[in-house]
Amino acid sequence: MKRLLFLGAVACSTSAFATPVFHDSGSLLTQRTASSVASVMQASGNPAAPVKLLRPGERLRLGLPGSVGGYYELGEVENFVEEVDELLDTIEREDISPEEGEELARQSNDLLQRLGRDGYIKAGASAHVPLLPLVIRSDALGAVISLDANVSTQGQVSLLDSPLTYNAQTRELETGSAVYMKAATVEEYSLGFSRELFDSARGALSTGVRLKYLNAHMAKQTVSLHAMDGDVLDVLKDNYDRDEYSSSAVTADLGILWSAPRWQLGLTVENLSEPEFDYGQIGLDCGSSVGQAGDNCWVAANFGNEIALQETWVLERQATADAAWYFAGGRGVVAASMALNEVNDPVGDAQQWAQVSIGYDTATRLLPAVRVGYMENLAGTELSAATLGLTFLGAINLDLAYGLDSTEVDGTGVPRFAAFNLGAELRF
Repeated sequence: MKRLLFLGAVACSTSAFATPVFHDSGSLLTQRTASSVASVMQASGNPAAPVKLLRPGERLRLGLPGSVGGYYELGEVENFVEEVDELLDTIEREDISPEEGEELARQSNDLLQRLGRDGYIKAGASAHVPLLPLVIRSDALGAVISLDANVSTQGQVSLLDSPLTYNAQTRELETGSAVYMKAATVEEYSLGFSRELFDSARGALSTGVRLKYLNAHMAKQTVSLHAMDGDVLDVLKDNYDRDEYSSSAVTADLGILWSAPRWQLGLTVENLSEPEFDYGQIGLDCGSSVGQAGDNCWVAANFGNEIALQETWVLERQATADAAWYFAGGRGVVAASMALNEVNDPVGDAQQWAQVSIGYDTATRLLPAVRVGYMENLAGTELSAATLGLTFLGAINLDLAYGLDSTEVDGTGVPRFAAFNLGAELRF
């Protein structure tokens, strides 16, 4: 747990999309669809949804604080950080006999290859500015306006492996292997407009647009295993932001929504202009760097054929389709949502999530509204999770995701993926 808390701290200090490709806000974790009008967080999903979030006569709806949440994801290697720390202890040994040195090199190389291929630890967090999202009905514009400001973060640690050898002259073990960390923080400020184009007995057609200003802070680094002095995550914590680079961009999302008495269909297209954000460069112009910064630079340069020394993250355009069917007088809903194409998150992992869920509003404050579901990444890691959401007193939302694939950390079996969101909201 200490390892996961550290990465969460790295991500937070390194922030935000209305529906970030690395962590959905609020109840969107369970129901990433415009089908649910129970939560103001739907204003962060389909841009056409806000017009449906206000009941007749309502003028205002806001988050309090809206949503805060986080997640982690682990590679297939059990006890990744502990294995790296044990490897560091082996490398630091001195006066090793030739026989033991050759055996340690053989064992360590098997471990290095496995760690480099399958080992990583990733974590992230998100939060909305208090009182946001804010949804307001404007009679003058004939539309519903939505305002939001939020921050999302992500960090990942992995290993770049290089063969370990025994040096008979120094009687020590040597390797060019290094720990590799990437972290991103993206702030988002958005303004949305949605309205009904027409309403009939068969249903209503709504459209919406959301304009977004994004400010991203991207950083990555490599640290040689030989340069590690102490716990691997403690070393990274002290150095992760040395090569941080900041950039900003403007983009937009579009949405359309057909709402019938018993069913609903929606389509969202996010990040129309596909904005680009640069990482701070590593492994270049190493002669001008001194000390540990210079050492880290040369380490990165040695892995220039495996990692990008100059890297740009493209926030790719993504389309998402959703559908819902209502029952029990509208208190119950069966919903589904699927991204129609894959995109890469800031650390370069492919994401294409699909979700199905069923929810029921008890229509009483004594019992919480309940939603349960299943989510799966159709690309990249192809991880899946069961989801559960509860709304207490009609205002407090708690949503959880529990991964269905497992690994081991500190001798205990844990899901490879888990996430949570917590927030509250008000109506006026």
